[in-house]
Amino acid sequence: MTGNLQTKKLASGKEYYYMVLNFRSEDGKRKQKWISTGLEVRGNKRKAEAMLREELQKYKNDLYSSDRDILFSDYLQKWLEQQRSSVSQVTFEGYSLHIRHPVAWFGERHLSLGDLKVSHFEDFYNEMLTSGKVNPRTGETSGLSVRTVREYKFIINSALNKAVANEIIPSNPALNIRVTNKTKKQLARKINFFTTEEANDFLDYVYGENDVLADLICATLFFGLRRSEVIAIRIQSIDFQNHRLNIDHTIVKMLTLQEKDDTKTPDSNRSYPLTGEMEDFFRRVIEKKKGKRGLFWRYLSRE
Repeated sequence: MTGNLQTKKLASGKEYYYMVLNFRSEDGKRKQKWISTGLEVRGNKRKAEAMLREELQKYKNDLYSSDRDILFSDYLQKWLEQQRSSVSQVTFEGYSLHIRHPVAWFGERHLSLGDLKVSHFEDFYNEMLTSGKVNPRTGETSGLSVRTVREYKFIINSALNKAVANEIIPSNPALNIRVTNKTKKQLARKINFFTTEEANDFLDYVYGENDVLADLICATLFFGLRRSEVIAIRIQSIDFQNHRLNIDHTIVKMLTLQEKDDTKTPDSNRSYPLTGEMEDFFRRVIEKKKGKRGLFWRYLSRE
């Protein structure tokens, strides 16, 4: 909420100060409220400014106390539901997975929005980094990855920033907390690339073992595709006439399987030239696919 002073001349000819309060209604629309100070303009500017500050503080205290009693775990779930219509299904399902730990941790402690302190988030992030993962068979605990905990941090900050914008709380207590003291250089993963010889040795191994993923691995190595891209290659993706492989379809699974006729970024929508060797490779893959499809239907017909 914000406010300012305005003057208004009455029928008597005298000018008086009015406090104008700017706020949002429950439906999100901006509204104004005019309140008379009872002070004439002449010689009363400081008194009027003091009255405005007191009035703004009173409204803020009333506003914050009315909604901040909601449990933070409940508020997180409410925030999640609000995201459903504004993000993709894959993103929403990612949020749904990552929000489970924060909801459980803060729910166990029965912390409301108004109770939250910096120390609560420091404790939460530290616990996740040291013992957030539980082995379902042995019960042993270990730390979650920094990347996963930063996903939690993103969700928490987004939800709390929304609460600040809606004037439920005056500030975000988790805003400036660092998940780790390691530098970006220390956190950076060292990427090791196969040499041509190593790639060929690896392909010889997976094909020699009749690995069911051997063809996927071969296409991935040859074209450098993302997982969501290589598993989404369809017969119509291969243009034998123009000797091109078109990458314009993806398959991703968070909670449900999502197929999309686009890629992760617009620039990822692309095509590759096909050599004669790779055209023969894809023809063999298509024949395998047809054979397995026939086997699948024969199996179903016996049921």
